[in-house]
Amino acid sequence: AALRHPPLARRPPLAMASAPGTPMSNCQRAKERDPNMPKRPISAYFLYAMENREATAKELGDAATAGTIARLTASRWAEESEATKRRLQAQFEENKKKYTVAIDKYNHSDARSEFLA
Repeated sequence: AALRHPPLARRPPLAMASAPGTPMSNCQRAKERDPNMPKRPISAYFLYAMENREATAKELGDAATAGTIARLTASRWAEESEATKRRLQAQFEENKKKYTVAIDKYNHSDARSEFLA
């Protein structure tokens, strides 16, 4: 008979590594995020994925899982026309400019100073 080893002990995810208020050993804490901080702009690929997620899920029907939708979206993105990619990239660039202005304003605001204090 083959020797069977006991399964390796699985470590809990970082978020649940220890109870609140107890020190975490060998784990990193997730950085607390300021809710007032502007969010980064969505990339051209993710804009494409958001536009097509519903249609892709409908097309896959019962077989639609997050993984199958992501794989199909990625393969379609690779075959997508340059015009569509340029349109989405331009939209990303516009959102990036707005983000740059917003983050600069945030970095010089009292809200950031209060969060860091």
